[in-house]
Amino acid sequence: MVSPQRLNRIVPFALAAAGLWLLSAACQAPPTGERIIFSSNRAGGDGSRHLWMIAPDDPASLVRLTSERGLDISPSLSPDGTLVAFARATPAAQSQFRIRIRALPDGREWAVTAHSPEIDAVDLDPFWSPDGRTLGFSRSTEGAGPDGTAVQTLWSVAIDRSPGGVEAGPPMRMASDVGGIRFHGSWNPATGSDVLFCRFVGGYAPYTIWRLDLEAGVEREVVPHGCCGNYQPAYAPDGRRFAYRGLEFSEHGGDVFVANADGTGATRVSCESGWASPAWSPDGTELVAQRLTALHGLWRFAAPVAGGPCVAPVQVTSGAYLYTDPTWGIVRLR
Repeated sequence: MVSPQRLNRIVPFALAAAGLWLLSAACQAPPTGERIIFSSNRAGGDGSRHLWMIAPDDPASLVRLTSERGLDISPSLSPDGTLVAFARATPAAQSQFRIRIRALPDGREWAVTAHSPEIDAVDLDPFWSPDGRTLGFSRSTEGAGPDGTAVQTLWSVAIDRSPGGVEAGPPMRMASDVGGIRFHGSWNPATGSDVLFCRFVGGYAPYTIWRLDLEAGVEREVVPHGCCGNYQPAYAPDGRRFAYRGLEFSEHGGDVFVANADGTGATRVSCESGWASPAWSPDGTELVAQRLTALHGLWRFAAPVAGGPCVAPVQVTSGAYLYTDPTWGIVRLR
């Protein structure tokens, strides 16, 4: 006779073998521990994309976090692991993304930015300050440029947490220059004094990686565009390095690179092209990235030392679905 304890271990694997484990996992409460949160269309038969969570080394741990119709993208886990910020567009306003926060323990949600007839804006790519008291994001506003063009730049809101929930303050612009395009910010987790971001300065030049000194309000280029552009910077947990997506080897595929905080020592992580959206493990020894080739899914890499060889990836998710915008951290339930 099989004991209840052993049965509890056998059943999830039996379900997985039968192709039914996804339904079982989606009904379980989110566990505590090291998790990767991402956006996917794997349950979006109506075109929706939802947030999902998975342990980096356990495919059977997959849990769906959101289930509303629409598009839930760009998740960002709070430093204490209890909240996830993300961008949502509803079926009624498919292009009007707004930032929301979801509590991982109980699934409660709060609006961070709201729709307004006075503001024709799209809010994306939330990112947390190290103390979890401020949330940055990228806002694109039609007609806000000096010449009437669209402007995309970095904004932030203060986050007030209480036993009753979460409240967000009014949005404030982080960059003083209102021209150009800025997006995909990453707050320095060690110092909180600066933000990396991707910037387009005009003309036909590709995108480059810049740093915003929050105290001085000064922006400086960190990684030039090279032949084809560099994107999606992500600080390491110790703030001494950052990862990014570069198109040096493939104009369309993209590779993962790691560089020192000042932009020196750029080292290719991936041995073949076809990657996007790198994110760090909590201890800074690994990266996860979205694979764009036919193999799809999210894959892990060991983070190489400066000048070290590229490394082979390890698969985290599988299936011919979209897996985008990973964030990796310690999830804690209260």
